[in-house]
Amino acid sequence: MQSKLYKFSIETLDFVVDYTSYFFLPALALVISDLTNQPGAIIPAFTIVISSALYFADKSMKTQSSNFHGFPCVWNGVLFSMFVLRAPWRVSTSIVLIFSVLDFLTVDFIHAVRLRRWRKLTLPITIAWFMFAIISLWYFLSPDILVKVVVTITVLYLLSVAAVSNYRDTFLK
Repeated sequence: MQSKLYKFSIETLDFVVDYTSYFFLPALALVISDLTNQPGAIIPAFTIVISSALYFADKSMKTQSSNFHGFPCVWNGVLFSMFVLRAPWRVSTSIVLIFSVLDFLTVDFIHAVRLRRWRKLTLPITIAWFMFAIISLWYFLSPDILVKVVVTITVLYLLSVAAVSNYRDTFLK
């Protein structure tokens, strides 16, 4: 008897795992948390799930230089940072809506690991975010101000690299 394993697509399985861990679970965490206004939390969560599904289905979501066209839907990182920083619910909801709109704009976002330009600075900053994320977990997502400052700086750096890269590619060709 022959195994059915040969019929499975690793690429499809990767899509399912990515969708679940990057989009669906963060949206669920948003609904059951106090980051947004209850019972209105379903609206930003629904926005995450729908915009991410549409973005994920876009066959041109990656550029030849391994960047992403539009926000790459790394909601797990965004929501994790939001849990650590604990912004007021209006700010959290606004962040979700802004990034959901960025899914569909022609704004490129970097791939933090595959980035060529600024790699020597971007990789250590990305690693710092992960290290301080682990520290945040150690403190049950209620770390001291130093951890919150580092998380904020690393997130702002990654966003600014995307902005500078877009500006450079658009206006300084």
